[in-house]
Order: sequence, then C-alpha cells, then structure tokens
Amino acid sequence: MSEFKLNYNVRESAPTLAEFHKSDHAFKLIVGPVGSGKSTACCMEILHRCMEQETCRDRFRRSKWLVMNSTRHGLDHHTLPTWLDWLPSNVGLGNYDMDSRTYYLEFDDIRAEIIFRAFDTQEDIADVLNLEVTGAWLNDCSNISQYKHEIIEGRICRFPQRFLGNVTYSTVIADMNMPEIGTYWWRVAGGKPIDDCDDIVVDCAVFAQPSGLSDRAENVKNLPDGYYDRISCGKSSAWVNRFIHSKDMYL
Repeated sequence: MSEFKLNYNVRESAPTLAEFHKSDHAFKLIVGPVGSGKSTACCMEILHRCMEQETCRDRFRRSKWLVMNSTRHGLDHHTLPTWLDWLPSNVGLGNYDMDSRTYYLEFDDIRAEIIFRAFDTQEDIADVLNLEVTGAWLNDCSNISQYKHEIIEGRICRFPQRFLGNVTYSTVIADMNMPEIGTYWWRVAGGKPIDDCDDIVVDCAVFAQPSGLSDRAENVKNLPDGYYDRISCGKSSAWVNRFIHSKDMYL
C-alpha cells in the first residue's frame, strides 16, 4: 500500500460507527447529528470493502461503487470534497478524473472505480440506469426519493460480472441527519411500513448516533471546542432535536 497513511481505523472508530463497519447487512443507514463523522465513515466503508473484495481472474481486486447526492451542488461541495480530503489524488492511492467524475482507486492489487453522480435531472437518472456497480453510498439520503433509492438498489451487485469473478460484498450504505416526520426515510429509519396502505417494511440496519450534546457524543475531538453548544444557540427546539440531538419518536 502507498506510504500515505489514513488517520482512520474502522475497528477503532467511534462506537456507533465501529458497529456500522462490522455489519455485513445489505442496507446500512447512519443517522446522527451534524458533524458526527457520518460521511467520513461511509468513505472509509467503501475503501474497506474494496480491500476485502476477492481477487478476480486477472488477480486484481476489482469493484465499482456509486456515490450519490441528490444535487450537483451537494455532490461538488460536500460529498466529493469529503472523499478527496481522505483520499487525495497523487498520493499513491488513486486519482480523480474530472471528466468522468470518477476516482480510480489503484494501489497494491486494488483496482476500483468510485463513480460520483448527482440526481438532479432525468438525464442523471438515465445515467444511473446504465451503470452496473458493486455497491452504492447515498450521501445525505433524506433528500433522495424512494423512487430514486429503488433505482439504485437495482444497479448494485452487478460488478464484477461472473466471467471476471464474484461479488464478495454488495450493499447500499446511506447517511443522514434525522429526517422530517412522516417522510419515506423517517419510515425506513424507524422500521415502519413505507406506506400506510400496506405492511412493507424496508430491511435496513440503522445505526443511530448519540446527541451531539451528550456525554457520548461522537467525533467531537475533530470539531472546534464547544461546537454543538455554539451552533445550538438561538435555534428552535425542532432544529436542535433534528440536527444535534438526532431525536425522534422512533430512534
């Protein structure tokens, strides 16, 4: 592996995130306060799974991962910068190609493609429908509709193809702050039927982080001193409950 060292260990991360990394569930969701390390954990989960992929017939560990944000702005100003903060180009792990909006992960025997896409337009949807990937990450998923989530579920576990090797592990991972009550993602996170007219419950492993103002708050060592006290000042109780306490009647 490159001499570039990641300051992250999936086995020694914050308690909730460590449980998230340990899980082999087919659909995993992190719900937590702002600034709690959710996006970082998802980046590292993809890297971890790329390294665990079985070698293909050409003796490389090949996989493809789709990384989604609901908007191009969110993708360009949050999702992609978070990935590149942890895995910058030209340090021996891989390189990001702006034209294809793909990060090519290449070190040791790892050959993986991390494909960054938004879900702004019908053209975006058509683009995703043409992809065949190993797994996917839905960043800030509360803004991704049920329809778009289901599209993504249909694109995973498609690479590597049988003639190349086998898919070792396929999953959809997602992260969000507490969603608004009554929405699709509120029902998913709460293990409730997604429609009042039927009893369909999405099989999702939910990893709920503690309040940012609790003694068990996660990732505070990477935040400014008094961060949660400062950003909660002057905010409504509804905002504080959603974005700092990550509080809901179900979680």
